[in-house]
Amino acid sequence: GRMRDQWHTMTRTARAAALNAHEPEPFVDAHPQDLRTAGIGAGKIARVTSRWGTVLARARSTGELPQGMLFMPIHWSECFAKQSRVGAAVNPVVDAQSGEPEFKHTPVRIEPVDMEWHGFLLSRVPVAAPACEWWAETRGDGHHRLEFAGRDAPPDASWLRQALPLRGDADSIEFLDVGTGSCRVALLTDGVLQACLMVARNGALPGRHWLASLFHPHPLSEADRAALLGGERSDRPDPGAMVCACFGVGAKTIGEAVRHGCADVAAVGNQLKAGTNCGSCRPEIQRLINEQSSRNLEAMAT
Repeated sequence: GRMRDQWHTMTRTARAAALNAHEPEPFVDAHPQDLRTAGIGAGKIARVTSRWGTVLARARSTGELPQGMLFMPIHWSECFAKQSRVGAAVNPVVDAQSGEPEFKHTPVRIEPVDMEWHGFLLSRVPVAAPACEWWAETRGDGHHRLEFAGRDAPPDASWLRQALPLRGDADSIEFLDVGTGSCRVALLTDGVLQACLMVARNGALPGRHWLASLFHPHPLSEADRAALLGGERSDRPDPGAMVCACFGVGAKTIGEAVRHGCADVAAVGNQLKAGTNCGSCRPEIQRLINEQSSRNLEAMAT
């Protein structure tokens, strides 16, 4: 089905950074018990297979689906992601009048995909994806975001320098941990951030939102440069995944407001403006409120 901020195959809407911020990559949503049964952790790459084909996407569980049902967005084509075109797995029978395929009636199975590494690249200009099993690309505000995962050799500093030729000398800030397989690289020219590569074999990656905010036309401050490879600054908390595209309000920011007393969507809107313009994010704000309420009840019970 559709997502709220994209239209068909994203040929126009993918050009708008604000629309991409809400859902920057293809995903497959499932009931949490279905993911546990299949042995798939949230945030991992999953394979969805039917008798007609296979697609890959990041697994998640929003709690909005019953058991036995999967949801994937229709928007990603091979232009924006590798092996995430959901039509490849859809029953090809079409309605005789409209030509609409049977999106809603395709028996599938879901299973984990064992990736050796995962990572992302934020760059000022678009960069072709490395050779890997899966990738997804979106345009952000002043940057391009490339998510990827694979089994063979992961991208590193030498790959980044070749993939992103820069004029003149570029400063390189690098961190490599051979033991954990963690690689972090940033390239700057005259103090201005040009690209940031984060790859890990084991463990989590930093958030993308603060790093994405550094792609402005000015040299980085000393504090930003020092925190660059860490992926965050303690005095600038990550706002989380974008919820309100109109006012740039993230899920973590909304969660903090709820924890501090915003008990309904109207209260969140009064404090953060989220949900007070087009209103399309209001159901998601309500879901975040419900999730926080459930956590509060669990904490009280224990």
